Amino acid sequence: MRSPLVILLIFFCPQTLAVWLVGVGKSDITGPAADVGMIGYADSNQISAGIHDRLWARAFIVADQGEGKKVIIVSISAGMTFGNVKREVLARLQEKYGESFEAGNLLIVADHTHSSPGGQSFHFLFVMGSHGFERDAWEAQVEGIVEAISIAYDSLKPGRVLINRGELFNANANRSIKAWLRNPEAAHMPSIDPEMVVMRFEQGDKPVGMLGWFATHGVSFPMTNRLVSGDNKSYAAWLMEGEQGEGFVAAFPQTNSGDMTPNLYADGTGPGKNPEENARIIGGRQYRKGSQLFHSATEELSGSLDWQHEYVDFGQISISRQWTGLAESISTCPPATGYAFAAGCPDGRPRPYNWFFKEGQKSTYWPISSVSRYLTGVTPEVEYCHAPKPLVMLLEGRQKFDYINHMLSGLLGGSIPSQVMNHEWIPQILPVAIVKIGSLGLLGVPAEFTYIAGHRLKSAVKEVEGTGLEKLVVAGYANDYSLYVTTPDEYLEQLYEGGATLFGRWTLGAYQQTFEKMALNLAYPGTTPPSEFEPEDLSMYYRDIQAPDIQCRGEQRNHGKLLSYIPDMLWNGQVVKACFTASNPRLAVRKLDTFLTVERYDHERKHWYVVANDDSWDTRFFWHPQWYGKTQGYVCVEWTPPARLEAGTYRLGHHGLWRENSQSDLVPYHGYTRRFAVVREAKVSVMLMKAKQSLAHMNAHVGAHMERQAEAAQEFVEQRASP
Repeated sequence: MRSPLVILLIFFCPQTLAVWLVGVGKSDITGPAADVGMIGYADSNQISAGIHDRLWARAFIVADQGEGKKVIIVSISAGMTFGNVKREVLARLQEKYGESFEAGNLLIVADHTHSSPGGQSFHFLFVMGSHGFERDAWEAQVEGIVEAISIAYDSLKPGRVLINRGELFNANANRSIKAWLRNPEAAHMPSIDPEMVVMRFEQGDKPVGMLGWFATHGVSFPMTNRLVSGDNKSYAAWLMEGEQGEGFVAAFPQTNSGDMTPNLYADGTGPGKNPEENARIIGGRQYRKGSQLFHSATEELSGSLDWQHEYVDFGQISISRQWTGLAESISTCPPATGYAFAAGCPDGRPRPYNWFFKEGQKSTYWPISSVSRYLTGVTPEVEYCHAPKPLVMLLEGRQKFDYINHMLSGLLGGSIPSQVMNHEWIPQILPVAIVKIGSLGLLGVPAEFTYIAGHRLKSAVKEVEGTGLEKLVVAGYANDYSLYVTTPDEYLEQLYEGGATLFGRWTLGAYQQTFEKMALNLAYPGTTPPSEFEPEDLSMYYRDIQAPDIQCRGEQRNHGKLLSYIPDMLWNGQVVKACFTASNPRLAVRKLDTFLTVERYDHERKHWYVVANDDSWDTRFFWHPQWYGKTQGYVCVEWTPPARLEAGTYRLGHHGLWRENSQSDLVPYHGYTRRFAVVREAKVSVMLMKAKQSLAHMNAHVGAHMERQAEAAQEFVEQRASP
């Protein structure tokens, strides 16, 4: 209840008080850094084996002090958002805070990195691609999102949200130009979406957060990468948070990035010479444009907070002629993937599928068609509905082959319950949402919209009068995931995006019709009743699947031992690498802040200070399991001192958790290198001298090791020779 003083201030000085409360929060969702299939490329060989940079949930809350309404936007570093994750997050929030959190006012979007651990989905197609359901990956994501929202909720203070818009032309390219050229808009629009929309969150006069909406895929790192990373979006956020300082939260979520690639040569490469450089270049460009728009933002969002949300069965929507241009209404199709989807896109073509399938292919192979009809239930009627897309598999889960299901479940170690394969292989009943923040409307879509598809969706909402929405952003990868949405024109080309448009050629028309209806309800509440569909709940099948039981061999004192030589001195730009004995990092999911530290020694205070960890873009953390198992092995940490680093004395550290058995408590262990000097500049004579010293030291180390090996071999021979 407000105090009398606050009531008097509102009455006499309403213009001096902020109408909105603003809060931001951030929490770790990295998940297993080892032994988990990554999601995005659908390459079974892409298994996590370390950390390039950590993954985060970044939450932004805007609340209306008068009406009591609030909207929550969460951007997660992940391949996609899954509906079962959001529903669990919502259940935990409602248990903690009550019914003020609901499906409509919570928008969770993914930045679509292809270097994140998978295993969070309950649907067969997506969980199969990551080698099964991973309980600790799912729990890390759910816990992290809830924690980020809780931090933001507890930090709510009077504030405001500013908005700015600009254009960035050198951070994306159209990877499906032939399909884009089929659109009538191609005659007067660029082939890329250059728009960046920045939201600046302030508490009082202090900036506390930023959202920079921009369309470019998270594929700067290729499918050969095995280090967990948020890719170019993460680098942009890391730079922005570094610029603003501790406590500031920045994210660069996706919009309609379906055909927008960061690889500017549009063949999976560029603009740099290697993936690391690509990610830094594209992320740096997003950061610089976002920072510019952030600092020049002056337009304040004002008005009401509101939302529309409903679940829609996209497999059976009757679409009116308004959205198709046909003589009569037509329905969407049961979900199915095409040959072009199996072929992959230029950013990553998974073998061996691309040996059999090609982008642009519109004819079928009879062996594939026969198998698809038998195993997945494809019928001539479904093929006709999806034409000209040749079908690889129907995703309705019509066929019930219990023997095959049990066999597949067994091959995957039981991490996919056999019952799941008899249900929909992807979510068919999907959430759609409009989140209104003053004059800004965020169109939450559970798919990857191509640039022109997103443009047409925004146009459909703009034509509805009375919404109060002057600016619109397609918030992609929101609340759930169902692959792609192209325009009907692009669909005819059957490139990758068309082959992955699951509900047929008129999928976009179904979205336009649905969002027009929601916009009308936003302007005139109660115009049409919301749908009564509810998503399928598959959680019951996954209750018994737990995180793997990781054992530790050996004694705790033998973990964290240095295995490699460290030089006495290095200068900025050199890479220093240290390896340590270690236990499996999967033991430490959301239990350790970092697996590595870079520490600087303060000679005056005689104390070590951490200057970088495994979230830094200047460090790398690699996991190497022993040949006889994945319970323990060794880790290597790398650090490249940045150009502006202060000269001084440094060391590297590794941190992990150990336990004697599955019933024992986890015990932390630590390992450090000896100290070494980092200098900004060094004369050539000094560099040569140090290099000579290091070489001599290394030779002596290797020589001693060889001598010990020779002595051991001789002793073994003598023992065998003795009677």
